[in-house]
Amino acid sequence: MNKSDVSKPLIIIQSNDHHIETEVTEFDLHKINTDVDVSIQIKALNNNIYKAKVSSIDSNPIESIAESSNKVSKYKVIVDIPVEIKNERTGYHVQITFGNIDSNIYIDKRHVIVDPVTNEKKVWLINSDNKAIKKEIEIEDMGDKYLIKSGINKGDYIILDPPEDFKINQEVVIE
Repeated sequence: MNKSDVSKPLIIIQSNDHHIETEVTEFDLHKINTDVDVSIQIKALNNNIYKAKVSSIDSNPIESIAESSNKVSKYKVIVDIPVEIKNERTGYHVQITFGNIDSNIYIDKRHVIVDPVTNEKKVWLINSDNKAIKKEIEIEDMGDKYLIKSGINKGDYIILDPPEDFKINQEVVIE
């Protein structure tokens, strides 16, 4: 302890309760509640996406409407940081998305090619050489779309509406 310098704290208490404080406007407040699914993307930690939960929402606005220059009330929202995020620091910038986090991949039925003989389901993809390929997929019917069970990964480029004369290994330009 440093008794001679009163500008320095005598003790620093740190908490293991890690959370993110953010603000939500009155227009978005009705869209969230406690325990709503949240995705957190921390720029400083390789932009990995983590699942989390809203732990609290203030019932009173941070800024009163009379004091606010833009006439919109904002409410403080606390999001608990998942335990798998180990290296977060105060001040890190994060992207938060509120709502259902569905990691499934869906595709409109019209983009799936069904072989009339074998009944194989395929889609047009762009490979790493920017060439068109047809890739077999496993799907589940979800009404107006298919749930992709295997064959496509997040980040794959799907060619949705190729021309009639499209061919395998045709060069594709991504714009």
